[in-house]
Amino acid sequence: MHKSVLVKEVLDFLNLSKAKIILDATVGCGGHSEEILKNIIPNGKLIGIDADNNALEIANNKLQHFKDSFELVNDNFRNLDNVLDRLGVKKIDGALFDLGVSSLQLDSTERGFSLSIPQG
Repeated sequence: MHKSVLVKEVLDFLNLSKAKIILDATVGCGGHSEEILKNIIPNGKLIGIDADNNALEIANNKLQHFKDSFELVNDNFRNLDNVLDRLGVKKIDGALFDLGVSSLQLDSTERGFSLSIPQG
């Protein structure tokens, strides 16, 4: 399973506190989102966007104990303005764009990613 990296650094940089609205523009499997939610509840809200439906399903399951504090959207972050408009969100207090590659994507050959390490 995918392990989120630089979690402490992300949390420190976002300067989280209760009741903030935070965007996770590449929610993936929800590792960063879960830690963000721990720091913004009660009354905070996490908006999570991802183009990968499989990752969103995993994230949704992971975040269920925060059930009324997050909204996950299957879309690309390039459509961020439209997503926030549809949700009625006028302002966010912080955003995370994790542009790395997830092991969920690399570990599944049917996803179209491959890695070849030359021998010798």
